[in-house]
Amino acid sequence: GIAYPLGTPGFALNLTVYAELYAQGGDTSQAQAFQRAIDAMAALGGGVVMTRLRTISFDQAVIGKPNVKVHGLGIDASTITTTAHTFHAFTDSNVAAPGFEVHGFTIQGPSAPTGGTHTNRGILLDAQGSSYSVHNRFTNLRFRRLFRGLNIHQADDLAYDLIEGEDLLDSVVYVGEVAANRSTRIS
Repeated sequence: GIAYPLGTPGFALNLTVYAELYAQGGDTSQAQAFQRAIDAMAALGGGVVMTRLRTISFDQAVIGKPNVKVHGLGIDASTITTTAHTFHAFTDSNVAAPGFEVHGFTIQGPSAPTGGTHTNRGILLDAQGSSYSVHNRFTNLRFRRLFRGLNIHQADDLAYDLIEGEDLLDSVVYVGEVAANRSTRIS
């Protein structure tokens, strides 16, 4: 491809992709396309994954990567439906990725949770004892029919705004500290 100088519009456009362009034959949901797009941006050191899709199906978790920002069209304009109550739309207890962001989606389960095995979260980040400083940002999100919406463990620096929840079994936003040597700062 063409190499654009840092700071030019061409450079920025090279670091912005649409998730649906990464779909391949045999994909069972859009989760695979989103993952490929996130992986591609992470390989470049970070970037923006956008979507024009209004209705999105995830049959598995999509794992965030450092310095990748995922943007939908907005609450109820881009709706991700998870097809099971046992995984999370974005991330799945992975080591929290510094600089990973999600903006502009409704994320919902297939039906209202009632307990038992219904433990899915819209977004779950767990730093799992990592030693680096982690900054994550989440805005303009609605979580519906989930156990928890935004579920963060061991976040160093967490920013969130315009977070809503409907038919949740537990919390819209849950920030838990599970390691004594770390502190959580919420902005």
